[in-house]
Amino acid sequence: MRVISLKSGTGYLAPFLLLIIGVFAAPSLTPKILEYRVILTLLPYVLLIFVTLLALHFNVGRMLVMTVVLLFCYWLLQGTWNRGAASQLVRLLSILLPINFAIIALCPDRGVRSMLSYALTSLVVLEVALAIGLINSLEHPFWQLYQLSLMDFLYTPAVALSQFTVLTTAVAGLVILTSWLFTRNSFNLLLLLALLAMALVLNQADVFAQRLINFSILSVAMLTSLLFYSHNMAYRDELTGLRGRRALNEYLSRMGRHYVIAMLDVDRFKKFNDTYGHDMGDHVLRMVGAQLANVSGGGKAFRYGGEEFAIVFNRKQLAQVKPHLEVVREMIADYPMKIRSQSRPKDKKEGRKLRSKDELDKEVRVTVSIGAAERLVPLKLPEQVIKAADQALYQAKRKGRNRVCVN
Repeated sequence: MRVISLKSGTGYLAPFLLLIIGVFAAPSLTPKILEYRVILTLLPYVLLIFVTLLALHFNVGRMLVMTVVLLFCYWLLQGTWNRGAASQLVRLLSILLPINFAIIALCPDRGVRSMLSYALTSLVVLEVALAIGLINSLEHPFWQLYQLSLMDFLYTPAVALSQFTVLTTAVAGLVILTSWLFTRNSFNLLLLLALLAMALVLNQADVFAQRLINFSILSVAMLTSLLFYSHNMAYRDELTGLRGRRALNEYLSRMGRHYVIAMLDVDRFKKFNDTYGHDMGDHVLRMVGAQLANVSGGGKAFRYGGEEFAIVFNRKQLAQVKPHLEVVREMIADYPMKIRSQSRPKDKKEGRKLRSKDELDKEVRVTVSIGAAERLVPLKLPEQVIKAADQALYQAKRKGRNRVCVN
């Protein structure tokens, strides 16, 4: 799941910046927060329950498990057994939460009703039973391990949690960050935010204002990520990553008086699919989508449907956009695609040994035909411009394919 799909670095850093601001703002906001404590206590519950319902609706298993863990954690910290960073409850949470977040980061999202989600839920239940046992057994070796002094030279009075907790949190943060670097799944950034937020909360577990602010910021970040996720489901094509037809219709509704629409179709795509299989067909569509995403001249690319795509150039004329369409056509035509031979060994080591042999892989080229039309006096509506661009596309097909025709 790709969540918080903001392309800019500011978008990724915004929740972390809010969290830092919340740390410094908590002391000054404490009197007002305590005045309305009865009402404000319910805010994280409401937000997290809303996130839970959305995660169920969108079938996002990891988000659901994470939300349940946070709901349970917030409920525990509201109880009378929370007596600050020195309490047994807070000590256990300071170890278990980082471990849970790291495990969730390493797991792929298989949906809510999957064996993986059931396993993660079972793990949480097992941890609850383990926590109850540890709290009732103060002589357990775990508590000696918790108090282990590892980094005296890094000790600071501002850190109330043990050094073992600091080490566990640092390792979990490294695991989550590494997972994000490899997968670029923005959900792992949410886990990193949760790890930092919970570390700050547990370090001052008896400060209600800090707890309220951190849980609220984290809940809003999770809620925002699910809203972006729902937006991407509605407006983005999952296979190519381009905006879909609904996004195209919405974009065209905002167009001015001058624009060009280009319709693009993959040549002989059905024959390619029948010859090499649907997996290679999907690979072709992804490649074409990647090339169109980099179209120059101010064009915006969309997947229109099947093997057909659209490019819209706002405030442009045909003469201005045709060179850019030619560049896209040439980029796709020059892109080499390897077709894996059926005789290639399934074993990766054997495959690497034979990779240089030409008879194992076949290289193919894919071409596209493009038709473009400009909004002029007879073509006032976007639907009319698209129809004219389609006619130009058919003309490109009749002339031999792999070319650009304008109408």
